[in-house]
Order: sequence, then structure tokens, then C-alpha cells
Amino acid sequence: MLNLRAQSDMDSGVFDSDCFQPVGFHIAEKDEAGDDFYWTNYHFSIKSKKESTKNIIINFFNIFEFKNIFISTIKETKSLTLKKGENILYIPIIKLECINIFIEPCERMGSDPRKNMGCIVKRVFSNNSEDRLISFINTKSETPRFKNKKNSHIENYINSSYEDQDYKVKFLEIKKSKNELLFNPCLFEKNKNKYLSCRVDIATPNKSIFSDVRLFEYPSLQEVKINLEPEYKNEKLQDCKFFEYKDELILKCVSGVDFADNYFHKKWIILDKDFNQKNIIHPVYGGNGATYHLNTCDEKNWTMFELNSKLYFIYKFSPHTVVETNLFGEIITEYITHENSSFLWSYGDIRLSTNPVKVGNYFFSFFHSHVLVDGQRVYFVGWYKFEANPPFRIIEVSNKPIVAANDSRQNLRKKFEDYNPLCVFPMGAILDGDKITMSAGINDQECAIFEFNNLL
Repeated sequence: MLNLRAQSDMDSGVFDSDCFQPVGFHIAEKDEAGDDFYWTNYHFSIKSKKESTKNIIINFFNIFEFKNIFISTIKETKSLTLKKGENILYIPIIKLECINIFIEPCERMGSDPRKNMGCIVKRVFSNNSEDRLISFINTKSETPRFKNKKNSHIENYINSSYEDQDYKVKFLEIKKSKNELLFNPCLFEKNKNKYLSCRVDIATPNKSIFSDVRLFEYPSLQEVKINLEPEYKNEKLQDCKFFEYKDELILKCVSGVDFADNYFHKKWIILDKDFNQKNIIHPVYGGNGATYHLNTCDEKNWTMFELNSKLYFIYKFSPHTVVETNLFGEIITEYITHENSSFLWSYGDIRLSTNPVKVGNYFFSFFHSHVLVDGQRVYFVGWYKFEANPPFRIIEVSNKPIVAANDSRQNLRKKFEDYNPLCVFPMGAILDGDKITMSAGINDQECAIFEFNNLL
């Protein structure tokens, strides 16, 4: 069973967040009428927060011909079928109970990625009924709507500044043209020399257009020429992270042509000592295809590390999935472990960020997450540690943000884009004695360096 993350961005018209804690839901969306809804994972759970709650009622909307579901509570387990359209499911509970629901994939939908998702949830609520059996119900009364609320601790982070938090921070001044946005910097080492790469967007009156990847020596910020050859016309690269493996330098990136119409695709570019492109690898794993148009879902946020001269990448945090590979992108072995349920991060789903660094008998890595506030994303950074030997079990996870995005920096994207999140996006990390240095993008427009002395 997946140990899914508790989510704190679920205050919406779907849930009363004072009554329920949902886990395993995707980002909130709106239907044509402007009402909130959520897609679920194939396994999700809902926990009651109030002792007086006697039941949990879920208003599903099923777009498929049917969906088989399995409900598990303390007193009862039951298999049911969701019909196409509206389904209202009544589940009796004991006080403060957590229910689990599993939804079967739709095998007849071919390559449609939605077949592996759960279902749409339009409302979760309770009433005074004391029926004792799980069942579908018919209700002519309007299901309740709930007011969207901000969590006070999230507001405190938003209203703070980077200088107020527990680290040293430096915002980089990098030479650029007037309409360039440099952000998402990856700090890395090659032959014991430090480098920094940046993503470059070109700002136009109506939107930003991805342009290039630039490379610099660090800390001098003297530009270094990097020669990359696009595989196809209008190819775009994002989230470029560098990793030194033996005598090779691997550039891991997200590739695509139009990210609005195609899935994010992971590819690795092998560079020579002068940063010239030597080879390209398209690792076929998960939903990643042999080229970008063969992906079956978005693939990004993979990280990479070396142990005993073997090359590994981490596919996802939960379950912690570590894959041994090689410079041909072949899949050799995979290790899948489930993190301890006592780890609790309540700032959105954990997404992998920086390549892990080895510290004694464990690896250390930064991750990111986000919550929704008034329809815009607010990002947070945490860290985790995992054992430095197979199967690479997670041993510790931060329970609160070490960096939180906030309103203290100018957000230029507000001038030309509707999407302008408060963003802190970790990209690179290096060790320096007992200090660890992290590079991160700020609001998709700035580069920052963070130094931490008390994390290892």
C-alpha cells in the first residue's frame, strides 16, 4: 500500500478542511460551471478530524463507462462499481477514523494516461445519518459548499522575507540583456571546479519564451561556452542539472517542443571535458519513452547519484524508487521502499530536486513542494536522508520548510503572464565540510545561493 502524503492545499469548495484531512489528491481544478473538483490517485484516503463525525459522504463524478472501487474502513470492506456520471457514496465511520479507497485502472483505454488515475471528487461532507453500511445513496438536497481558507502559517511564510529565515542567502547578479530572465541555477562540481548553469527565458510583452541554457564558472560567474545540438526543430530544454560520473559529465534535462501539448520528457546529454555534446540518452522507464512524443505521462524531477562506481537515478520519492542504470540508459536493477509513516510533511506533495550528496553512511537531498493560495502556487523546500546502500531506505525527512517562497522579491512575470507563482526551486547542492550549499531559482526570474550550517 502506498504511504501517501498529507496535503495542505486542499482548502476549497470540495472539503471543509476543519473536518477532513485528504491524502492522495491532485491539484484543484474547476469545471465549466466554475465549481472546484479534484482528480484522485488510484489510492486515496480521507481522515475525519472531529470526533462527532459519524460518516463520510463522497460525491464522485465518473467520466468512464464504469470504475471498480474498493473501500476499507475499520469495521467493513466493500467492493462497488462507480457508474458513469454522478455517484454519491455513504461511508459510516467511528470517531477520527481514516478511510482508504482503491480505484481500479481502466484497461480498455489504451494509452490514455487517465486510465491509471482514480476518479473526480466534487464534494466531501457528512450528515447526521447513523446507517451502518457502506452504500450509494440518492440525495435531492444540494451538497454543501465550503469557503476557501488560507492556513495562517502559510500566510506567515508568504509575508516573511528570505533574509528572515535560518540560512545565509545571496542573490546573484549575472550579466544579461534587458529582456532575459535567468533562473533555476544548478550548482555543481567538475574536476573539483565549481560551475553554475542557468535557464534563460526571453520576456516579451505577452509571455515568456524559452531560449537557452547558459553556463558559468562559480563564483566568478565568468561565462563558459556550452555546445548543445537540438534533436529536432524548436526543441526546448528545462530544469537542466549536471552530474559528474567517473570521467563523464551528464546533463539531465526535461525536453519537449510545446510543453502545453506534449508530456515532459527526460533525456540525458553526455558532454566532453570542453562541454561539447557527445551523446544523447533517452532512458525508457516509467512513462518516459524513447523520444518525447512516445511518453505516456509527464516525467521530470529525477535525481542522480553514484555509489561504488555504479550509476543510479531516483525516479520518485513515494514510494522511494531508486534505479541502477548505466551510460546507455539501460535499466539494471530497481529498489522500491516505502517511507516510515511517522514522516509528516504538510506542505504539498514531495517532488525530488537536487542530486543527492553522500554524507558518511547516508545520502542527503533537497526536495520541493507547493500548495495553492488564491489559485497560485506557493513553493517550499525541505530535505531528506536515505541509506547509502541498497535498497536505499529513507531514514529522515524534514517536517517543516527550511526555505519558503515569499513576497519579498519583485515578480516581473506579473507584468506579462497570468501564471506567476511564488517559487523557490532547488536545483543543485554541493558539500563544503560540514556546510551544504544549495542553488535555487526564485519566482522563475532570479538565481540564489543558500548556505546551511546545521542540516547534516
